[in-house]
Amino acid sequence: MHRALLMCLGPTFSASIIIALIISYLTRTYALEYVHPTYTMPLMIVLMFTPMISSWVACRLTGDKLTSHGLMKVGKIEKGLKFIVTLMRIYVCALREKGYTLMSISYIYVLLLLNVLLHVITFGKAPDIATNLEEIIGTLMHASSQVVDVRSELMLMIIMSPIVGGLVNMLPALGEEICWRGYLLDLIKDKVGSWLKASMLIGIIWGLWHAPHIVLYGFNYGYQYPQMEALEGAMLFTIFCMIFSVFLSWLRIRTDNVLLPAMAHGAYNGSAGLLMVSYWTGDTLTSGCVGVEALVVMVILDIAVLAYDKMAR
Repeated sequence: MHRALLMCLGPTFSASIIIALIISYLTRTYALEYVHPTYTMPLMIVLMFTPMISSWVACRLTGDKLTSHGLMKVGKIEKGLKFIVTLMRIYVCALREKGYTLMSISYIYVLLLLNVLLHVITFGKAPDIATNLEEIIGTLMHASSQVVDVRSELMLMIIMSPIVGGLVNMLPALGEEICWRGYLLDLIKDKVGSWLKASMLIGIIWGLWHAPHIVLYGFNYGYQYPQMEALEGAMLFTIFCMIFSVFLSWLRIRTDNVLLPAMAHGAYNGSAGLLMVSYWTGDTLTSGCVGVEALVVMVILDIAVLAYDKMAR
């Protein structure tokens, strides 16, 4: 196990550090306070596929098959132009899991409602979502809120973000999930004897894999080293990943299909703006989609699915 872990995690952590250093160099004069410049997006997409590549290398060197870790339902992976057929099968396999497919996208709306409820409990009133959207567009994205129809933008976000995010972002998210909730989940679960314990351990690994980006150029939180908030953000995000990993791993275990956590992962990435406007205090460490508030609502989601799982048995 230790050899397989080293062969899998060594290359992908090395790639994460290298890409973080490159982006940090490119953004030495940090123009945007909370979001990294859009020209770094190709590098981030490349980064998302490095866990899959590392898992494939580990499987090749240990005589394992990567497709046996949550991809069996996809069938044979075609090469060349026939890979289009494989892509079609990927989407078919993701969409035919019925209730679990629906859950992989609709859980975003559950988190949205929990955010609103938490805001009411914390501040005694519902969030002013339209005002939050204007502030996020105007402050975080450095765009004029006057050129944006806030209400139509808000409706579009509510209706389309989870669906489009889940379908479009599923492929780059699959680059990560084949490793985290595929190969590594099976590897660590067999060692510790529990998928729940394994999912939390993988969540810590997943969070630490992001840490160089959070610390070096402010990914997700907008604070950079030597600001203490950058280190706080790295720790906070690691805890978030540990909690989120439980839900994603549960989807994989219940369906034996790594495409479902990939869809749920993609839906969350695509719905970041929606979740931000539903609970926003102006500080990314305490609000937004990966702040302290996100930990609270994600814990509630985990408790709910684990309770459902226990009752269903």
